[in-house]
Amino acid sequence: MNPLVTLLLAAAALATVPGQGFAAVLPPEAQQAHAQQSTAFIEAAGFIEADINRSCSEAAFYTRQRFPQLGKSAFRPDADLDALAKAVLLVDCAEGPLPHARYLIRYHLAPVSQASAAPREYIEVLRSNLGPQRYQDVIRHVEREFWPPESIFGVGPNLAWRFVFGSVQGNRAHVERASRAELNQTDASKRDCLGEPCLSAYSPTDPSDAWHAFTPPALSAAAFREPNDAGLPGPPRVAQMLFLNATGGSGQAEPSESASIRQPEMVFRISKNVSGQDSGVTGLLHHRGLMDDAVSELWTLLHLSLGSGPEWRRKVVHRAGRQ
Repeated sequence: MNPLVTLLLAAAALATVPGQGFAAVLPPEAQQAHAQQSTAFIEAAGFIEADINRSCSEAAFYTRQRFPQLGKSAFRPDADLDALAKAVLLVDCAEGPLPHARYLIRYHLAPVSQASAAPREYIEVLRSNLGPQRYQDVIRHVEREFWPPESIFGVGPNLAWRFVFGSVQGNRAHVERASRAELNQTDASKRDCLGEPCLSAYSPTDPSDAWHAFTPPALSAAAFREPNDAGLPGPPRVAQMLFLNATGGSGQAEPSESASIRQPEMVFRISKNVSGQDSGVTGLLHHRGLMDDAVSELWTLLHLSLGSGPEWRRKVVHRAGRQ
């Protein structure tokens, strides 16, 4: 390879290392507005700003097990990874995976007041540990001497991480700031995950005839693996599949004039092994703030189970008088 090309590729790869990238320089007014918005999000009540690289080191994150293509390019294997999937991967890396969990992911794309500047992505990942409920369900029907160890159902707090992502040279989703919050059991039990308690060990379905099965266009393959998920895509991939489908396969969201950090345009609920005896993952996406004259909201449901293909369903909510 030409030495100059090698040098340029290496420089681009360095840009993916936190602190080594180069982002567009904003004018003072835009910098101040972004800093205020970022601070309000990251330092919200209950959240403590954290260095994600300490909780999930590069050595722990960049493994060949997670990224099979690691080392095969001058670029990092997550250089083109969307911020949504990366946020969930980082949470599971920082906290350790759980066998029974529910994720509520709130996503907002905030444009920066300068045409040449890339927008920022504001993502909150709330992870609820349903292991204790699953354990109680099991031992209720088993003699005391046959109780399994509680630890195999997953040990860990109910918590939330918040991220502000920007793009830098060679890195599509660069973590600019992050914060973490733990929820006590009382607060966690009050949290709502798109119409059901986040700690509910059930996955109710809407029986109305408004849902229709559909087959989405082919989605690009994942650049990462989740080897601990019993042969099924895990929460990061399920969130990514819903996101890719919602963005026409591009993984690039469009800013919504009616959306905000408080009222984000996309909210995902990912339920992993929360009910039944068999492994299963269900993803639900509520997409609002659509720039469409007729459609105000889209609901997309994705269910995956062992031995069968993905099941996709959709519900469309029309604007008044536009159906």
